Amino acid sequence: MDARRRRLSPVVVVAAFLFFPLFFGSQPAAAYGKASGAGGMTALQKHAAFFDKDNDGFVSPTETYDGLRALGLGAGFSSLSAALINGVLSLKTRPVPH
Repeated sequence: MDARRRRLSPVVVVAAFLFFPLFFGSQPAAAYGKASGAGGMTALQKHAAFFDKDNDGFVSPTETYDGLRALGLGAGFSSLSAALINGVLSLKTRPVPH
């Protein structure tokens, strides 16, 4: 049996680092209820409204970066995350023209 310790995959480490603030981060009190002006909105609508600051229905990489910075994440992490979110995930969520 190999005595060396098994190292975690870099993908697992990055995924854990990306999702840790989402599950264990603190939410501002205004994010809940009518205090935020979001009464009657679903969680997904609140999430989209937080990032879509100009209310055009499209979250740009700049808005993603600004939103992540507003959550207290660092500049490097926010830049990398905005690039990944808008560059990779947006391809899967972009509406298909008919």
